[in-house]
Amino acid sequence: SQLAREFLAEPVALSLWLLALGMVMRLGPQTFASESSLRAGLGRYLAASAAAAVAGMAVGNALGTRAFAGYTMLSYWWGAGALWLIALGGAWIAARRDHWRVARQWAVTGHSVALVPLPWLLSLPLWQSFAGMDLAQAWMSGAIMGFAALFLAAHFLNVEMLDRGPLAGTQGVAGRGVD
Repeated sequence: SQLAREFLAEPVALSLWLLALGMVMRLGPQTFASESSLRAGLGRYLAASAAAAVAGMAVGNALGTRAFAGYTMLSYWWGAGALWLIALGGAWIAARRDHWRVARQWAVTGHSVALVPLPWLLSLPLWQSFAGMDLAQAWMSGAIMGFAALFLAAHFLNVEMLDRGPLAGTQGVAGRGVD
């Protein structure tokens, strides 16, 4: 298919992206599990995530310059990479300030951006089945809906579930809750 040919056109960036993304998927859940695992694993998680974000931007660059969607594809991949790097920066800054609950919230938000390609790629046949929608339009529709759904899921996870978990009652040095 045309999509497979476009992805395989940039094998080095694609390989690096998939390798780093696999590490992110493996490290994410175990890093977010508790304060001790967050403190121990956040550095590895942030490094793997940053590598995946930059490699994903390179894949987007290849798709945007040679592929079916052109500049729009490039802007989607670079935008997702930039949002991911911003979330990682927020997690790193919060961890440096010893605000582990906030660091976890930023990391989970960044993890939601990492998951966007999954529904994005899996929904392509659905979007393409709509009358009059070509591959480029299906790609962009899947990107928008995948991002929106996962970003809202991360927000729900942060607000409704993690704030009630083991880090919710963590006390800082001055006896205040860690925010």
